[in-house]
Amino acid sequence: MRIADIHLDIFNGLQLKQINGTWLSGQVHFALECSTITIDYGLSGLLKRRIRRIDISDAQINLHVQSNKTAGQTSDDKETAPMNIKEFYPGHLSVDAVSINNTDVQIVLDDNKLALTKMSMNGKDIQFANPFDISIKGDFSISHLTKNTTSNLPGTVEINTKYSILNDELIILDNSFFLINDLEKFFVNGKARSLLSTPEIKCNISSHGLSINTIYDLLNDIKLIELPPLTIEGECDIDISVQGNFEKTEISLNSPINNLDLKSGDMAFRADVLEIPVEAMLSFSDHQRVIKVDSKFTVHNGFFQIPKVQVTDIDIPIVFAIDYPDQITLASNEIHGKLHYDDTLYSINKLISNFKTVIDLKRPESTMFETQIDTMFSDPARITGNIDIKEKVIRETSFKLHNMNSRTLSETFTHFIPEGYKEWSLNGDISIDSIIDVIGGDRSQKTRAVTDLSFSKLKFSSPDYDYFGEKIDGTIKIDTAMDANFSKFSLQTSGTFSPFLIQLGEFTTDMRGMKTRFSISCNYDTSEKSLTGVKSELSWNNLGTVTAEGKILHLNSNPHIDIQLAVKKFSNTALFETFVKDTVEYSNPVLFNTSVEGESSTHFQINGPKNDLTINGHLDVNDLGITYGELSIEDVNIDLPITMAYPRSKTPMRKQDVPLTQYGVVQLNKLSYGPLEIKDVRINPIINSNNFFIKNPFKIPVFDGTIEIRNIAVENMINSDRKFKLGFQLNNISLKDLSTTYKLTPLEETLNSSAISFQQQGQKLSSKEEINIKLFGGDITIRDLTLNNFMTSMMEIGLSAEVKHLDLGQMSNTYREWGNITGIINGQIKDFKLVAGEPSGFEIQMRTEKTSGIKQSVSTKFLKNFVPGIGKALDKVGFTNYKYAVMGLHARLENDYIKLRGAVKKDGKELFMKGAGMKRLEIVFPNAEKRVPFKTFLSSFKGILDSDVDGTQVQIK
Repeated sequence: MRIADIHLDIFNGLQLKQINGTWLSGQVHFALECSTITIDYGLSGLLKRRIRRIDISDAQINLHVQSNKTAGQTSDDKETAPMNIKEFYPGHLSVDAVSINNTDVQIVLDDNKLALTKMSMNGKDIQFANPFDISIKGDFSISHLTKNTTSNLPGTVEINTKYSILNDELIILDNSFFLINDLEKFFVNGKARSLLSTPEIKCNISSHGLSINTIYDLLNDIKLIELPPLTIEGECDIDISVQGNFEKTEISLNSPINNLDLKSGDMAFRADVLEIPVEAMLSFSDHQRVIKVDSKFTVHNGFFQIPKVQVTDIDIPIVFAIDYPDQITLASNEIHGKLHYDDTLYSINKLISNFKTVIDLKRPESTMFETQIDTMFSDPARITGNIDIKEKVIRETSFKLHNMNSRTLSETFTHFIPEGYKEWSLNGDISIDSIIDVIGGDRSQKTRAVTDLSFSKLKFSSPDYDYFGEKIDGTIKIDTAMDANFSKFSLQTSGTFSPFLIQLGEFTTDMRGMKTRFSISCNYDTSEKSLTGVKSELSWNNLGTVTAEGKILHLNSNPHIDIQLAVKKFSNTALFETFVKDTVEYSNPVLFNTSVEGESSTHFQINGPKNDLTINGHLDVNDLGITYGELSIEDVNIDLPITMAYPRSKTPMRKQDVPLTQYGVVQLNKLSYGPLEIKDVRINPIINSNNFFIKNPFKIPVFDGTIEIRNIAVENMINSDRKFKLGFQLNNISLKDLSTTYKLTPLEETLNSSAISFQQQGQKLSSKEEINIKLFGGDITIRDLTLNNFMTSMMEIGLSAEVKHLDLGQMSNTYREWGNITGIINGQIKDFKLVAGEPSGFEIQMRTEKTSGIKQSVSTKFLKNFVPGIGKALDKVGFTNYKYAVMGLHARLENDYIKLRGAVKKDGKELFMKGAGMKRLEIVFPNAEKRVPFKTFLSSFKGILDSDVDGTQVQIK
């Protein structure tokens, strides 16, 4: 204690000026500065041990309480033993009045400061033996020393007490209170003992109808904890009971909050009542703090909302326990509420049964936490982590959710399943293990998250079982790293799926004989919206590998792709058996029994924006072999250069502009179809700027002649305005070799044609050239060849033909089983159309021509075979041969009906055959206007089937 100036008037009083004093006890530091202390007494009163008045003015009192001891003490601040006022206050001294005016008091607990300003204190009738009144009034403010905050909650305080020096006991009277914002009043009462030695307190604090927003503003202002910006409304009644000393303090709190309404951004929470009863014990010693809290928060009729999600009718009791410095525990085993997502309602107790969180406080530098949530669809979910207090980050956060039953999940969250899949069944288990190394921290911190997914015995199926998958086991590992700003990501993903079986409609793949492996890695920049360092691989243990490497820039506007795509050593056998064979087992048994051999590889460079892509690469196929029914292809090797542009090529390319050295090679060793064999065919193809070209014409040796293929081209092949070009020429095709090969009645002539070129017009290919067939001493010329809708299943083949001087005698000599006929026939076939293998239209005119030196006769056998309905009539007559003057017909097929007319008219009748000679036979179509369904006509033709056409008449003269 220091006093700068002392003025003593022995008869009237004592005045002390510039007093300074300190007191240090453990972690409590007390300091006093006072301008003036005046003691007013009279000599006679002093002799009676009576002082009239003591006045203290312009005083500053500082009380500091620190969690840890100071590093050292100054010589002026030496620790002293606890002080008891009874030891130095004279037992028979009385003071009429004590006043303290214009006094500031600062109480600092760690970094939090309570300041009392303009404080006044008055005491009356101060005596050692009897309690006396003390009243304190003033203003207060609260601040945080390190955050430089100032109070937004001005307050006043008025405390009325009685103090007993004898008992060192202070009683706080019921009319004591402090007022915040001139609105919220808190009443205080109770008592305190041993104030200057080992203080003990027992008091109550209460307030009714308190606006909860006041408490939020207070906490936010003094920065005890960081609070998010929010608006909060509601009323609460506060009843706090505090009892104890520095060694042990017990606190009891009962503060129900009514009509709570809390909002922050898109989040909202409301509750009719939030009950918060708390029982706490605080113990502060020189060695450690001990805090024990037991509470049970209860939400009644709560409501919680975030975008698209609402939770209503919330009733949750939460057991809250603090055992500081060991741990904090939160738990609830009874959770009720209704979760609304879009238009769907979920009962929370059918999702979560209970939860428990334990926060470990044993290590001062870090805080461990562990949460367990018991779900209705999996093993308990576990969340653990480590809060680094110094770095202000969360480290090693892990999340584990094992054995999620996919069937229960799908039944619970049916709303999230698209409408067409709600009736599908799903079975099997899914497990998730995830760990995040760092959450939060400064900008230099990077975050890495590793997630492991595992699937066990997954199965799915549609109600009709047209779509299903079974025995799906696998693992997926996702490794993600990102900077603190979440502006740059790196991703590494890999996985393995064990053998499984899947059917998707008509497509079926049996992967039970192989493992599927995949990996993906890339970097993503959110500011550039770009993927770089892309590397991916998809492989099967006995099939092959697909890889992709490169980058994709500007994903948010016009993506620019730069990717190298490669297929490495794909087994054609495994590819066919895995992705084709099971699909066609029942729909195409021939294809199911097909065998495919060889190995395929490709590599492509894909570059450019999405509206101007270029694709450059090669297709390589080695030792390709295919056996499909009677078709067999052996030892095909393909080297096909490919250059394409999407959506279309901007550089027109003509065949003559392609350098000859750029063409590839297709080498066919052998092709056989039944008895037909083709060997050693070599062509040089290329795909250049969306055009398919073959470098030179090539010949296919067949039937002692050749088919010369020329001018094959497809221009703009990936666009709707594509154009096909095809040319060929038949050279000396031996009909004798052809008929012998296929074990037909031998023919002696040859088949030739001019160079036939097809030109495209829309979906139609047409040719103006002719094919000439020399047959039975005459000629058959085919012209006007067309292919309509040639890229569809309803392709239409069209042609016209002319028959000249066909010798019927040579024909019947070749096909003796038909019977005999002699003569020469001419005719035309116009607009013949064949759609999907069936005739849809034609006009045929055939008529015999009388030729010098050639007889015109026909046998009964021939007529029976080719003229329906004539057999019975001829049998009655008994002749074996007839002469004829003219034979022929005119047939027109239109709209599935055929109309037949004879070669000549006689007496208004249509004659198929006009007889000649003494035994004249005439065959008549009696109703020339009659239309016969074409299918009926086909089924009635005697040479093909055995039924008759009604109405055929035979006239014999």
